[in-house]
Amino acid sequence: MIALDDATVIAEVTAASDAYEAALAAGDVEALVDAFWRSESTLRFGDDEELEGWEAIARFRREAGATPVLRDTVSRRVNAYGDDLASVHLVSWYPGERRTGRQSQWWLRTDEGWRVAEAHVSWPLRSARELRTATEPHSTSGPRSPREEDIA
Repeated sequence: MIALDDATVIAEVTAASDAYEAALAAGDVEALVDAFWRSESTLRFGDDEELEGWEAIARFRREAGATPVLRDTVSRRVNAYGDDLASVHLVSWYPGERRTGRQSQWWLRTDEGWRVAEAHVSWPLRSARELRTATEPHSTSGPRSPREEDIA
């Protein structure tokens, strides 16, 4: 039977996820490109793209440019499946766009370290009331829920 949620694996993948989020916030295209597994099996589905293979993902990131992504992480769940595979699921709040987003990633341990093997990003359409009550802040200085004045 496969070992689930090994603390060491969760810590390693959490650190890799933190680095990915920092690269997004900084608009560091090469760090974002490097975060993905260099394989034709790698997938990334987003708002307007269905990318298959590392080369397509790298080309997409490089063409999109280095625009920093401004968002607050509302919640993150990291699950480990054995020693070499983990999932990261994020819910984020985009203050400037007044919406939440979802990000699911499958991370794979490679010879180069942890890399994203599959990713999916989406922005669900939700009513303002649902958005207000979807999550609670984790701390006063950390992630927060959308406030009514943010979405009014």
